[in-house]
Amino acid sequence: MSDLSGTHVGQYELLEVMGKGGMATVYRAYQPSMHREVAIKIIAPGLASDPEFMTRFEREAQIIARLQHPHILPVYDFGREEDKAYLVMRLMDGGHLADELDRGPLKPERVIELTRQIASALDYAHRRGIVHRDLKPTNILLDDMGNAYLTDFGIAKMVAGTATTGLTAPGAVMGTPTYMAPEQWRAQPVDGRTDVYSLGVIVYQMLLGQTPFSAETPHGLMYQHLDMQPPAPHTIQPDLPLSIEPVLGKALAKDPEDRYASASAFAEALDGALNAPMRLPEQTDFEAHRAALDMAAAAASEPFAESDLPLPTSTGPGEAAPEGTAPTDVEPDAVPASTQTYERMLDDEIEDELMAGATTGEAFDLQPTIPPTGPVSFSDGAPTIQSAPAYTPPPPYQPPLHQPGSSGYTPAPSDTYEEPQPAINRSLLLGGIAVVGIIGIVILVLVVSLLSGGDGDNRGAGPTSPPEPTITPTAEFRPSASIQSPTSAPAVALGDSVTIQFTVQDSRNPITRVELRRFNRVLDSVDVSNQSTYSGSFTYTPDSTGRHTVEVVPWSNGIRGDTASLTITAQ
Repeated sequence: MSDLSGTHVGQYELLEVMGKGGMATVYRAYQPSMHREVAIKIIAPGLASDPEFMTRFEREAQIIARLQHPHILPVYDFGREEDKAYLVMRLMDGGHLADELDRGPLKPERVIELTRQIASALDYAHRRGIVHRDLKPTNILLDDMGNAYLTDFGIAKMVAGTATTGLTAPGAVMGTPTYMAPEQWRAQPVDGRTDVYSLGVIVYQMLLGQTPFSAETPHGLMYQHLDMQPPAPHTIQPDLPLSIEPVLGKALAKDPEDRYASASAFAEALDGALNAPMRLPEQTDFEAHRAALDMAAAAASEPFAESDLPLPTSTGPGEAAPEGTAPTDVEPDAVPASTQTYERMLDDEIEDELMAGATTGEAFDLQPTIPPTGPVSFSDGAPTIQSAPAYTPPPPYQPPLHQPGSSGYTPAPSDTYEEPQPAINRSLLLGGIAVVGIIGIVILVLVVSLLSGGDGDNRGAGPTSPPEPTITPTAEFRPSASIQSPTSAPAVALGDSVTIQFTVQDSRNPITRVELRRFNRVLDSVDVSNQSTYSGSFTYTPDSTGRHTVEVVPWSNGIRGDTASLTITAQ
């Protein structure tokens, strides 16, 4: 496409080229009627001359222009002039995300900020049945404050199915290879989770400075997106917390069912993973303790050389120990390094830090895990555990004394043995057991009385009847939905709306809500004021070509009823 700077398109004066791609060129332009500068995306002449493309272009432009969100680039106008088709958008002076990524990985705080903004815009579009399909850094524009704005919604879908591209609408492969989800490579139906995958690729690139997959050809990229796992983030950026890896793994799952259900759910998980501490203090202290013990055990298992023997403390400084003298106390410098590390780890400073950071309830739980490092002081109160009595050795053995005429044994005074008194009076113990037994009998009688219905005249009449089982609502207790119009699977043009007339009935329970769902996601709903029969309608606009199966789901006070489904073919 030749440079059109200095010419006019409609009322807009084209000033200069801001960017150029395979299918369009973006110009900075001036709008005299509003006295403002705008951005105009002019579609390539080959596409603009294709009648099928222009039909798609006008239909999609109308849908995109209705998207009003703080982080979606607003579309002011669209139109065609001779062989030119164009979109008029808000002018952004901050460039796009690709420019920021050229400077390397972003800080985690910046990644979280951008991901939240992009995710909120995607969820807004997904709730309206619009999937971006071509999410990539160049489609994320930035203002002068660094805020993100999504652009080019539906552009990939506009290009598909034109004679110029050679792609057919059913089963067309659309997107940018580096950021395409596996279902896009397989030309399968797409939904919001397709954009979640592309957002996962962008987040991976923002955090690590590179995309998860790279190849010289689109075929090589297709193989990796379909069958390979990306490199683990910690192998590229060891400073990132390990908690980020399962979050990225779920966003980049090959099966859409294994991904996050929404872009905002992905953003929340990402925030939690990046803001969580890399290691808990208890984990670090525990592993340091284990490492110190392992080092001490290894040092103890090594045989000492003669030069490793410590000097006795009885010698003076610089004096050698007498030959053959056994070592007594060990000099501090002679203590193995591992033992010194272990002692430093358990000193008063570490203990004080842990105890100072603990709450009243946590302080007691921490104490048993820390060996004492100094003299232990006790309170004046009675100790919890009684100390053992002092041991007195028995007197030396003396033979028994026999008196004349006596055949019995008379013990010597020193043989007299007094049985120690038990700590608890035996009579009190027996009395307590008796009281507990009586209480147990009374409770048993009460339970038997309750089970028998509490009526003395019916006692002994037979076993009580078991409680009635909980009944799962059957078809006669559930609401049911039926679709009156259309009566068969309709075929509509892409972008046209289908009005679904339905009736919901429930002869037993009132109807409280009716929903329109696709892929088990609620697209629309209506609250019903406890009616037994309700008739209404939903409007559904297909966002892609192919078969769209939607369901009308009735509810009655939390009970899901029998649904009615309709398959719509968009061409």
